[in-house]
Amino acid sequence: EGLSQSTVIPNVKILSQNKSVNKVVLVTIERGKLPKPEYISDKTEHIPILSKSNSIPYFGKILDFITIPKTINKFCTTFQINKIIARGAPGGALAYNLKKNWYPLFCRII
Repeated sequence: EGLSQSTVIPNVKILSQNKSVNKVVLVTIERGKLPKPEYISDKTEHIPILSKSNSIPYFGKILDFITIPKTINKFCTTFQINKIIARGAPGGALAYNLKKNWYPLFCRII
């Protein structure tokens, strides 16, 4: 996707090269086949989440906004994530929903 390629991937590379960053967990929402990214470094883990919007038209997007924050919350607790960087309106809305409802205490949304 264009937004990911132009804004997210360069930031993932920069964060991965920063010595003060221990680990970068890149979570992407995928529609269709899963990509095999070439930009992953030793400090970066890519976790794709399959969207239900293709398999269940109309209702799938609503279902995504309910289930994806719960899934990301599991990653936040597993990886002990303390900062989330979200790009674009849908990503920002998901991150805000996550912060507001599931992971309010330890995580900053940027």
